[in-house]
Amino acid sequence: MKWFSSALILAITFTETYAHKWDQTSAEGWLWYKEQAPEPIKQEESSQPKSLKSPPKKKETYQAQLLHLRENFEEAMAKSILVPTLENVNQTRDLHDKMFKKSELFSHLWMVSSLMDGRGHEAATNLNPLHRKIYEQDKTEKLSSQLKTLSKTYGLFFVFKHDCPYCHKFVPLVAEFAHRFGFELKGISKDGGTLPGLTNISKDNGILGLINPEGIYPALFLANPKTLEVMPVAWGMVSYTELLQNIETLIQAMEIPHAHS
Repeated sequence: MKWFSSALILAITFTETYAHKWDQTSAEGWLWYKEQAPEPIKQEESSQPKSLKSPPKKKETYQAQLLHLRENFEEAMAKSILVPTLENVNQTRDLHDKMFKKSELFSHLWMVSSLMDGRGHEAATNLNPLHRKIYEQDKTEKLSSQLKTLSKTYGLFFVFKHDCPYCHKFVPLVAEFAHRFGFELKGISKDGGTLPGLTNISKDNGILGLINPEGIYPALFLANPKTLEVMPVAWGMVSYTELLQNIETLIQAMEIPHAHS
C-alpha cells in the first residue's frame, strides 16, 4: 500500500510537471489550436477604376430640335411622294400641321411683341402707302437742303473725253443737277477737247492720273478747292436718281467722324 501511495505521488508530480512543460511549449503539431486565429488576408483593391455611370445626356438645343423637325418633314414628304400611301400622306400632313401651327403662333406673338415695344417702328420701314409718300417727300426736301449747303464748299469735276458718246449724253443731266443745287461745274478734258453744255473746261494737268487712274469716262467728282479733297460721285453714266443717291451716301459718310479723313 505504501508503494501505491509513492507511485501515486510520483504520478501526480510527473503529471503536474509535464502539464506545466506542455503548457509552456510553443505550438507544435496539434497544439496549433491554442493559438489565436490568424487575421484574414486583406486583398488589395483592384487598381482598375470602377465602372463609371454614363454622364447624363446633354439636352438638345432648340436649333437642333428645329432642324430635326424640318428634316423629319422633308423625309416624310419624300416618302409620301415615292411611296404614296394614305398612311404616309397622313403622317406628312401631321408634321406639316405641327410646323404650321408653331409658325403661326410665332408670327402672332411677334406682332404682339411689336405692338408692345415701339423701338422697331421706324419711319423708313413703314410700308403704309400714305406714310411712304410723306416720308419720301420729307426725305427729298431734306436732301435738297443738304445739297445746297454742300455746294457752298464743294464743286463738281466732270471728267470726259471729246470722242466719248456717253460723256455727251451724261453732261446735260449733270449740268441740270449742278444748276438746281448751286454747284460750280468744271470740266476736265483728257484729250483737250470741248463738250457742248460745259463752259468751264480745263485740260488735264496730271490730276486724272490720281483721281481716275483706270481711265473711266465719264466720271464725276465732288471737289473742295480749299482742302483739295476729291470724292467720286459716279463712274460712268448714271441716272438722276442714282446721282442723288450717291451724293446722299457721301453726305452721310461726311457726318461720321473721321469717315473721310
